[in-house]
Amino acid sequence: MARLKRLLEPIKIGAMEVKNRMCMGEIGPQGDEEGNPAEATVGFYVERAKGGAGLIMVGGTYPDPTGRTSKLGTALYDDRVIPAYARMTRLMHEAAPEVKIGVQFLHCGRQMHVFAEGAAKVTPIAPSPVPYRFGVVPHEMTIGEIEYQINQYAEAARRAREAGFDCVGLHGAHGYLISQFISPYTNRRTDRYGGSIENRARFGGEIIQAIKRKCGQDFPVLIKINYHDYLKDVEEQITLEHTKAIVPFLEKAGADEITISSTTHESSEPLSISPYMVPMGPLVDAAGEIKKIATVPIGAINKINEPVFAEKVLEDGKADLIFMSRPLLADAEFPRKVSENRVDEIRNCIACCTCIDMLWDGWNREVRCAINPEAYRERSMNFLPSRRTKNVLVIGGGPAGAEAARVAAQSGHQVTLWEKEDKLGGQVNLAALTPDKYDDYMRLIRYYSVQLKKLGVKVELNKEATPDLVREACPGVVILAAGAVPFSPPIPGVDRSNVFTANDVVAGKVQTGDKVVVIGGGMVGLETAQLLARNGKKVTIVEILPQVGTGMVRMVYLVIRNELRKAGVEILRSAITEEITAEGVSVTDWDKNKRFIEADTVVLACGTKPNRGLLDRISNIVPEVYMVGDCLRPRNIMAAIYQGAMAGRSLDDYQPKHE
Repeated sequence: MARLKRLLEPIKIGAMEVKNRMCMGEIGPQGDEEGNPAEATVGFYVERAKGGAGLIMVGGTYPDPTGRTSKLGTALYDDRVIPAYARMTRLMHEAAPEVKIGVQFLHCGRQMHVFAEGAAKVTPIAPSPVPYRFGVVPHEMTIGEIEYQINQYAEAARRAREAGFDCVGLHGAHGYLISQFISPYTNRRTDRYGGSIENRARFGGEIIQAIKRKCGQDFPVLIKINYHDYLKDVEEQITLEHTKAIVPFLEKAGADEITISSTTHESSEPLSISPYMVPMGPLVDAAGEIKKIATVPIGAINKINEPVFAEKVLEDGKADLIFMSRPLLADAEFPRKVSENRVDEIRNCIACCTCIDMLWDGWNREVRCAINPEAYRERSMNFLPSRRTKNVLVIGGGPAGAEAARVAAQSGHQVTLWEKEDKLGGQVNLAALTPDKYDDYMRLIRYYSVQLKKLGVKVELNKEATPDLVREACPGVVILAAGAVPFSPPIPGVDRSNVFTANDVVAGKVQTGDKVVVIGGGMVGLETAQLLARNGKKVTIVEILPQVGTGMVRMVYLVIRNELRKAGVEILRSAITEEITAEGVSVTDWDKNKRFIEADTVVLACGTKPNRGLLDRISNIVPEVYMVGDCLRPRNIMAAIYQGAMAGRSLDDYQPKHE
């Protein structure tokens, strides 16, 4: 394909020149108890620096103890953390001298999750005592406290500059403290920090001015703001017109760049960190509207995970910079692959939101990527050449098998992969057929197809493994990634002709009637019900557990649940399926009440069981056999890919490098 040019153009942000327009937005960094960046964080960002981004923003980092983001967050409110940050920026600049590095300041304000963070003794602060839906009533800041926080931001910026950062960013979106001052929903003040648009912009503006005074006019200050809060049933909130009016005040204060985002933690709209069902670049048009009136560079953000689309955003004049957080979590070399015209080798983010779900899980967990097991494990999962080349046979071309084959080949082994279907991907092909997943999930299959070809893996499709074929191939190692098969529960009538598996329904192998009962309310059951409801079917979900969606990413679950509600899908929880007949399903609820649900079709979404039929039959043929993915234990794509990655690294000792 033609080389992407606009993404590779340099740009100036204030006095700072950035080598290209591909920037890494903030991802909640992992710190120690003192607020220093953890070793995993350092390794993570060093690899992103090597990956070719023009600008990398580290964050959010809190500028004051009252704004803490998590127990494992990072801080810049004390000089004692400067050496640790200085070490990180030094290593990043040594890895890539041209990369620009910034740190973003995030103060939770009223959005502090005090109980999840173990900070119940800390009272959140805010411009006004507006109760937080998921927390407590915050303390209304006095003028003196406002001035103190402004100085805290400035002091944090001073520490950042001393630590070697090239710029700082302010998180003024998503309902955090600066955003709370800007929004009329959370700012009910009547003094100089409330009321008019200018007054509500004053807090953010004075922070920018204070940073410039402290660090110099040549030290760039970036800020991210909402163009809309998307709060339901709230009349006064940030809207596009509000934002257009606020931008000139921020520019006058000295902002060198403005990134456009949206929503708060109280919003039900998935438009801050959008999952796969949201179209690509949902905030781009809003950024374009702001760019029309702005005099500083405008950044576009959120679900821009494909470089051709990102190029078009720039070509269409809707933004000057593309901020990509999750895409560079999924592939640290995204920018470098663009610059080297290797776009087809990018491991594109699939927008599953696993990363943000883990970050939000009690605010205490490490960030992980579902499709990149090396993220935040860069120093423990680096590649070294194999000491002894082995003949490796991978059985199964799903995500676990494809990743195992990729890593084993990259380590230097001779790898063959057998897949019984006519294409790679395994369950990813099926998942791609559920609503809204196709484009994002098929890119993952493309990535593996390109990588295996590049690495010389011999891929044989339409080849089902048997003991005789394995014996004939004579491999030194077999990595068994045979997946799982649908579980059929022992329900009377489960073998009737009107009963189908969810897999067959989603794949289009069977046709359902107009009234459908889906047995099972996990991810597969909910997505199957979603697909059927979109096709005009009357659907009832029967789940034996008290809750549906167990184990799902919460943001994805909430979007699907809301769609099912609007479609009139009935969900029965704590319900046991007693019998399936030609006319429907008999169920008993938790209180022993019996009910008959009319249905002409019943769909089983009751989970899967490991496909281990080949294991015992080849164990005495091959010296080494490893199991990965669902054939070991059915879980999710993140577990499957991680197991494949570890199996590919575990085949023997590695040859150490000699300097």
